[in-house]
Amino acid sequence: MYAELLGICTVYLVLEAEALSALLTRTAFGEALLRAAPAGCPAFVLLAAALVVPTVLLPDLAALSSLSALSVGSAVAVGLALAALCGSGAAAGAAAAATRLVAPETLAQVLGCVAFVYAGHSTFPVVQQSMRSPSKAPRVLAVSYLCVAAICTAVAAFGYLLYGTGVADVITASLPPGTAVAVACLVSTAVSPFAAFALTLEPVALALQRGVSRGSSRQPPYPVRAALRLGLGVACATAAAVLPYVADLMSLVGAVLTMTVSLVLPALMHVRLLGAELSPAGVACAGAVLLLGLLCAAVGAQSAIGSLRAKMAAAAAAAVV
Repeated sequence: MYAELLGICTVYLVLEAEALSALLTRTAFGEALLRAAPAGCPAFVLLAAALVVPTVLLPDLAALSSLSALSVGSAVAVGLALAALCGSGAAAGAAAAATRLVAPETLAQVLGCVAFVYAGHSTFPVVQQSMRSPSKAPRVLAVSYLCVAAICTAVAAFGYLLYGTGVADVITASLPPGTAVAVACLVSTAVSPFAAFALTLEPVALALQRGVSRGSSRQPPYPVRAALRLGLGVACATAAAVLPYVADLMSLVGAVLTMTVSLVLPALMHVRLLGAELSPAGVACAGAVLLLGLLCAAVGAQSAIGSLRAKMAAAAAAAVV
């Protein structure tokens, strides 16, 4: 579960880097940053890390609550912007000829990306503890997942209607460059990781704190807690610099880690804990869920790793030239 959270944080940094790149590449600051960055090092990943990682130093994560609300608003804003573009008929002619009901060559990657959308289960206890009324956590969780499903489905549908099979890995990259809609969506996308990064990293940091405390009920001093969180943030930034491909990284995390946490482990634990009480139909259902999780994880991982290898090889060849 902790590996899943670290993978999610890495994706946040890559997503932030892509948004910053789209916003700043043609500006004087962006050009200066590209010149100053070490050779072979993604400059905007460094900038994203410098901006986002320090949020883990906040002593009270409740300070991010207002920013979390802004993050939800930004996701809604992207969906509304795409709906407006779709309603205006922009790019409708081009997309109509380029859409397909099923695209087998990208299905495996899509499975991982869809799983990633519903990732982050290990953050639930941390969120529940920070609530004023922890007893309402199950209801909040149900509503949150419904909102996530509605927003992500709408963004995917509008993006596909607008740009068809030619849509970019990140929908904001397909929007008309320089337009008010594109800039607004990019800014909205850039806001989200600021709220999510520290919250997602917190369960991993707490687990390390318990290891450092060696069973003591007292928390380590703040400098130790800050160093642990900064170390985790730097580790995620390093991974983002090595694998700056957001769609493939999302697919890999979703297929291998989220599928394991969401389908494989629950099915195994269900049979392990309740095996004697389960009917044959119950055991069969658990087995079907387990097989589905393993199949999706294997197929998604193979697709994501193959795509990552191809892109890394292409990047290495381009660097040599």
